[in-house]
Amino acid sequence: MDRNGTIDSVFSVLSHPGRRYVLTYLLRSEGYVTMSEIVDYVVQVTDTEQSEEKFRQEVTINLTHTHLPHLEEEGFIMYNMERQIIQSTEKTALAAPYLKVALLQRERLAEVAES
Repeated sequence: MDRNGTIDSVFSVLSHPGRRYVLTYLLRSEGYVTMSEIVDYVVQVTDTEQSEEKFRQEVTINLTHTHLPHLEEEGFIMYNMERQIIQSTEKTALAAPYLKVALLQRERLAEVAES
């Protein structure tokens, strides 16, 4: 069954925070982004108890071996592994409305936790 462009494909891709980070960063950028830019973004927006170096390594491995291949397979990005460059596709924009809702919900939950 071809899931390209379907709501199931979008929700499958958005089911993991790592993929949401990649798509969010791509949608905020123009043109291509590098792997190191995305890793920097993930480290910046994630709270972790791990050392920054160890966390960066973990993020890089997870993106390289799991999340970027999944996003590329589903058609949401183009990934050049050799050059470590990620580009959006026409399909990337399909995730935008759902990412906005997820970010708003995250902000509201953070506000509630601070209260």
